Amino acid sequence: VDVRIELSHDERERYEDFRSAAIEEMEIGGNDPATRFRLLAAMTRLRQLACDSRLVYPDDFLATGTKIERLRTIISDLRQSGHKALVFSQFTTLLGLARDALEADGVQIRYLDGSTPLKRRQAEVDAFQAGDGDATPTRHRWPDGCCRNRDNA
Repeated sequence: VDVRIELSHDERERYEDFRSAAIEEMEIGGNDPATRFRLLAAMTRLRQLACDSRLVYPDDFLATGTKIERLRTIISDLRQSGHKALVFSQFTTLLGLARDALEADGVQIRYLDGSTPLKRRQAEVDAFQAGDGDATPTRHRWPDGCCRNRDNA
């Protein structure tokens, strides 16, 4: 299941403010290597802002982003239907935010990221496939916020 989620007004405003500032900085900086590096960093920050503003601004006044809230709803609906989910993101901080929100909802989590040792990784996968856990946030190079639903993931 791929779900398109629109940013809230405040999230969209923050995104646009950051984007405008980055464009202005690039126009002033020209084409030197330092400016190109800052452009790449700004692009990453924009991708993070599109996921959850707390990835860029950890103390953000927006308690929970729109995408995390939608994830909570999706996982709740899946659990009620007897399904499980694998939740992918390239940003481990976003996975942590998702894990915290889902655990607060009573969702049993199996968590994987690049720092998970190989033996533990296999144990987490085996446990999830055996029915232990409702959702598995994992770092993968798929689109951020992409929620995959499989009957026996």
